[in-house]
Amino acid sequence: MLFTIAPTASAQMTMVPGSAWNVDFGRVNVSPSVVMSNGSDSNVLRTGGSVPISSYEFFTIPQVDATIPIAHYRATGTAAVEYAYTPAERSSKKSAVNNYLEGTFGSPDTVLKPMVTIYRLSTYARSELELGSRSQRNNRTIDAGLGWAPGRFGFRGGFTQIRTRFDAAETFKDVSLAEKLNFDFWLRSFDMGFALTPMLGVSGHVESGDYNFVLAPLRNGKGSRITGGVVFTAPAALVGSVALGLRDYRSNTEADVKVRGLTADAALQYVRPTARALVAFYRDIGFSWDASRAIYLATSLRGDVYRQLPRRLEVEALTELLWLNYIEREFSLRPTEGQQRYSVLGALGFRLKPWMRVGANLEREVSRGAEEWEAWRLTTYLLYGSNRFRKLDRPLPR
Repeated sequence: MLFTIAPTASAQMTMVPGSAWNVDFGRVNVSPSVVMSNGSDSNVLRTGGSVPISSYEFFTIPQVDATIPIAHYRATGTAAVEYAYTPAERSSKKSAVNNYLEGTFGSPDTVLKPMVTIYRLSTYARSELELGSRSQRNNRTIDAGLGWAPGRFGFRGGFTQIRTRFDAAETFKDVSLAEKLNFDFWLRSFDMGFALTPMLGVSGHVESGDYNFVLAPLRNGKGSRITGGVVFTAPAALVGSVALGLRDYRSNTEADVKVRGLTADAALQYVRPTARALVAFYRDIGFSWDASRAIYLATSLRGDVYRQLPRRLEVEALTELLWLNYIEREFSLRPTEGQQRYSVLGALGFRLKPWMRVGANLEREVSRGAEEWEAWRLTTYLLYGSNRFRKLDRPLPR
């Protein structure tokens, strides 16, 4: 924990529209939230077959966020626990308890902006990912950086370490998916930006990384990415950013094994007090976790429309198209067998209070190509508190 609460501190209750009740213990502000969801999934394992496994599912996530100011700095913390129950799981254990802890310390409001974030996510892998038995995976990420914002310029240098460990690693270390179990990624990055006008800016990003697969050292490698783009800020009619870049991976063990590809990341949003519309496009290359198809090219197109209606009703529609094109073992850019995934989600919500709402989500997913399956998912939910829930395992309600 980055802070402690003295037992003698006086507590004061306040309410912030759109968020949970806030409890002030002296200078420490604590905000509790909880979401509960239950429903039915027609294809729990997201696999093909003549008779997919359908099941009821339930999950709940209580979450606590806390903030404490320290001179010109600010410390924040988040703790969340997820209880998920799915009777159709293949293992004898039908429920799982996942947890998330995060701490951040920094100074976002000064010219020099130091910031350190550490978070740990512990989840039980779902059946289709757990290599035949229920296994726990632990993810820890450390992100540290120093920013500088003189006038219209902005600079930031940072370091990120991503560490993943499975408790079943020893059991499955000799299978073809061994590289998926335990790995360490180290990323170094530098960002810069310049505001051309109050509503328009330009940005640049450079990063390099080392990728270490503990149980599959032949997959170890290095990579880099460089991007440049434009940023649109309010009060412009459209806010968001568009960036293009180049990424490459190189093997540590084979000098001629490398891949290079174009990346793109764009998101533009039209926002009004009671409505918003978003269009996003994403293209990148990455590890596929498959020994015979080591690299994939991912392309995603997403649209999202949200609207507040009279009588405290809210509606949202979201659709996403995802293409995965696997690249041959030799790391050439000729794609082999691919996969296409389409999803459409409709959401209806009713706001009981500014900080509490109920609703329902209906989602349709279809996968074609290397993996073919279809699924319907209908859920209802009760949400108390903010909308800034951390995703642990199950999809959060819209």
